[in-house]
Amino acid sequence: MTVKRRFPHILRGLKAQLLLWAVLPLTLALIGVAFTGVYSHERTMQALVQERDRTLAMLYAGRIEDALAQRAHALHTLAHQDAPPDATNPILALFDGGIAWLGDEGWTFVPTGDGWAARLEWLDLDSPGESEVRYQLLDEELLIVVGRADGAAVGASSITGLGLPALLTGAYDPGRRGVIYVVDGSGRVLYHPEPTVCGADYSAHSGIREALSGTAGSTLCRDPAGERLVLSYAVVEPVGWRVIIAISRDELTDPILRLPRLAPLVALVAVLVTALALYFGVRYVGRPLQTLARQADRVTWGDFSAIEEPVAGVEEIEELQRALQDMAVRIQGYQTGMRDYIAAIIQGQETERARLARELHDETAQALIALSQRLQMAQRALARDDIERLQALLAQLRTMSTQTLEEVRRFSRDLRPVYLEDLGFLPALEILVRDLQREGTLEARFEVQGRSRLLAPDLELTAYRIAQEALNNAARHAQARHVTLRVAFAADMLTLTVTDDGVGFRVPEQPGDLTRQGHFGLMGMRERTLLIGGELQIISSPGRGTTVVARFPLDEQRDP
Repeated sequence: MTVKRRFPHILRGLKAQLLLWAVLPLTLALIGVAFTGVYSHERTMQALVQERDRTLAMLYAGRIEDALAQRAHALHTLAHQDAPPDATNPILALFDGGIAWLGDEGWTFVPTGDGWAARLEWLDLDSPGESEVRYQLLDEELLIVVGRADGAAVGASSITGLGLPALLTGAYDPGRRGVIYVVDGSGRVLYHPEPTVCGADYSAHSGIREALSGTAGSTLCRDPAGERLVLSYAVVEPVGWRVIIAISRDELTDPILRLPRLAPLVALVAVLVTALALYFGVRYVGRPLQTLARQADRVTWGDFSAIEEPVAGVEEIEELQRALQDMAVRIQGYQTGMRDYIAAIIQGQETERARLARELHDETAQALIALSQRLQMAQRALARDDIERLQALLAQLRTMSTQTLEEVRRFSRDLRPVYLEDLGFLPALEILVRDLQREGTLEARFEVQGRSRLLAPDLELTAYRIAQEALNNAARHAQARHVTLRVAFAADMLTLTVTDDGVGFRVPEQPGDLTRQGHFGLMGMRERTLLIGGELQIISSPGRGTTVVARFPLDEQRDP
């Protein structure tokens, strides 16, 4: 009976009451806050890692694309050679499986070997396309084919020969339980840091299936062993491969998530852990993010220097700030380029107005004065009945009026493409090429592919101006001898291509740099194309000519 009375008495004591109503609730609350902070921290870190790894996967995919483009460009040069290659050809350094060249006398293989028969039979090269680039993965070997009208060049490179280990390395460390690897379009592993994994079929992996269905992204999944993963991916466009960065989610938060197993210890240090977690969250995540948000808001108002102020925080936040800094630099460069472009437009308008005024004064006005003088002379001849003199003056008047009318028409054509309104889109382009040919500075050709369609007026005018500017550039600046204007109609796309064999130039990486290099015409073509939802591509290099490709999406329109 004594025991029965003692237990309630203990609960009524001051220590018990403090424990029950103060310390215990506070401890439970702090534990709850601690676990909530752990969960939020895990989600934040997970989101940051997903974004970081997705960006890195795109970077590594771009490196592989560049390596493939380098080999395709080398094969393009080889395909258009007049003579077959030999063992001293430097392109062999890029293809450890050898190269093949198809000419008028058949195939030439360097080095020779029985393997080429199986490769060519697999590729089926009966009719290679003009400048076509094809990629074919044959077992553990990648075949790259570049065709021309009457031949082709083929390069064979093993997966090891592509140098994937070097392309997928850098300052980034995926951690003890992370890995970077490459799979093909069917989910087969092409490269893995662990050699025994190469060739394995990962198509049943849920994360790999999602990666194969997209181009770039990040997902949460489990591997066949049940381990939770953060899997980020990006596509290697020419070949359909995927660069995969897989990191164990436990790699990010494993030490913290072990706390539930140590519940008694957590109860003792809950206050300290909670305080440290809150301090860390505020000091290294919350405040830096708030500071970064304020800086980003100041950038939107044009204060680009604000983003340069350092923010103390976790590495991912610092990487985010560096990304925002790079974005601000790009925006500044683009704004500077646009200001230069607008200034050039205004200057060009003023120059054109001055030219028109000068020509009107020097040619048209003088011609009208001469006409007036001839009319006065004709009146005097008529008064004297000098019929021969009158007839001569009238003939001169007719010639001068015809010349003056032609000058006025030329002014009108410079100001507005009347041929486009009167004759239509394709005839107007053909007249552009014909006028360029008539000047005798270069040989110009006009080609039409596909069935012509009725186009919106703004699209016709934009395409006409782009063709006019590209042809003028080829004639005036490129020192070209040949230029081709090609118009291709597809079901949902209009493609305008202008190709010349002039001196070419180095295309800048950023569009805003076009104005800094003085390519205001190209900048104008790009802005015109973007204005109606199109896409402009400029392909050029010094000594290799220039190709301007403008693509415009087409709405449903009836045939003419």
